[in-house]
Parts: sequence; C-alpha cells; structure tokens
Amino acid sequence: FAERGIAFFSYNKRGVTMGDTPPWFDEVDREAFRTVVPKVEADDLGTIVAALKSRDALREARVMLLGMSAGAIIAALAAERHPTLIDAIMLAGYCHENIYDVIAYQFQGHGSMLLIGPEFDSDGDGRISRAEYESDDERVARYRERVMQNAPFDLLDATADGALEAADFAIRQKPMHDMLLSCVETNNEEWIWNNYFRISVPWLREHFALEPNKTRLLRMNLPIFIFHGEHDAHVDARNVADLERRFKVLGKTNLTARVFDDHDHDLNFIQWVTAGEVSEGITAILDTAAAFDAV
Repeated sequence: FAERGIAFFSYNKRGVTMGDTPPWFDEVDREAFRTVVPKVEADDLGTIVAALKSRDALREARVMLLGMSAGAIIAALAAERHPTLIDAIMLAGYCHENIYDVIAYQFQGHGSMLLIGPEFDSDGDGRISRAEYESDDERVARYRERVMQNAPFDLLDATADGALEAADFAIRQKPMHDMLLSCVETNNEEWIWNNYFRISVPWLREHFALEPNKTRLLRMNLPIFIFHGEHDAHVDARNVADLERRFKVLGKTNLTARVFDDHDHDLNFIQWVTAGEVSEGITAILDTAAAFDAV
C-alpha cells in the first residue's frame, strides 16, 4: 500500500498486545477481550477512523476498510454504523452468511474435499474413488502419506459407499461441531479457547444472532469490492455469485466481485511470506485501492 502512495493502518482488538511467546506472539487480557463483540468492534473501528481523520494529513483522505474472513462482517457492520467515515469496503474471504451458518458449513466436509480433491480426484467428478485414493502415482502417494497419514480408504469412507465425499468428512466432524455448540450454550469458554479458536462465548453468541452480509450489503450504497478464492475451504465461493444476483435483481451497481482460480481463503497470502510471490488476488486488492485513490 505504501508503495502505491496509500496510508495503511491496522489495529489490535481490545485486550490484545504484542508478545514474545510463540506461536501467537501476543498477550491477551481475557476479560478485556471478552468485551469485543461484533457491534463493539465495529464502533471501536469507527472511533479509530475518526481519530485518524482528525489528523491534518488525513483530514481529507478517503477511507477504505479491508476486512478478511470474519473481518468482512465487521467491515460491513462498521461501514453501516458509521457511514460518514467510510468511503468504500474491500471484503476478502467474503462471509455471506453469519458466523453460525459459516461454522455449520465448515463442519459439513466441503472444506476437506476442497483441500484433498485436487490431489486425488483425477477425473474431476467431485468424488474420490478407492482407485484414485490408492493410486501409485508418486505425487498422490506422497500426499497420501504426508497429509492423510496413510489412513486406509475404508476408514475414511464413513458412509461405506465406495467413494470419499463431503458427507464422509461431515460424519467425522459432527462430534466437534456438537461440542462447540454445547460449549457456547453452557458458557464453556475454556474448551473453545483451547480446542477451537481463541474467541469468546459473547463474541460467538452475538455473531450467531447477527444479520448476514447477504442482506446487510443490499442496503449499502458505497462501493463494495469482494475478493474470493475459488478453493476457499472456509466459506463457500458460490456465495459470491449469489450476492451478485441479489444486487442485479435490485438494480444496484455498487458491487464489484472477483473470484480467483486456485486461490485459498487467504488469497494465497502465504506465497508472499514464503516465496516472495504476490498472488493475483492480493495484487487485485492493492490495485483496487490504488485505482480508488486516483478517482
């Protein structure tokens, strides 16, 4: 962003400071962190933007929010709650549904198939046969050993129908999903923190009740840019087309959406970190910001 003449700011949530302990390299005040529910975070973001715009150098600057994954929900919410402060939003790893439905999707096995399908599904029919899984192909064999730990086909084929599909992984993931929802209901935050993600029960409960982007965004008139990976294992890439259809039905033209081939949930950001290669999706975000700034 700086190389394109764009000021970039990020922030820590309430209760979070930088730390020296791996793997997170942060320190979290859990009590303060528990106050960070979606609407509070959106309003905190509004306060941050207002403070930045009070600086002489930024007083006339236009502001774009970049939200990734769950941040795409917060960016939209903040823009709606603070419309005079936000000029555009860029949403990557776009969340169409609210977090309750996103989590449900993640436990239905679709993500597992997106991850392993390219390695095993040689005929592209969306199913992995025994022959495909047990193939002697060197690449397949290496992936089967490294990622699948040489798990027997019959062990993975939970439905015993002779093929690996999302339903097989959904059966194995259901106990984890059930446990998560039970912990939200019983306020068992420690289990969630240690076994799922480092998030709070209040955060989950408010997200579960929050209006999804698929309807919230329809009310908004500021420019909306969406960047999504075709192989996103966390949120369904098909939802981008659904949002485009909704905008078209309403005759709204403020949405620009792109889905990138062979890109994951993070738009292959890790390639930049490990190999210095900036993906097409990340480049599109940078270029979109630069073009918006030039208008």
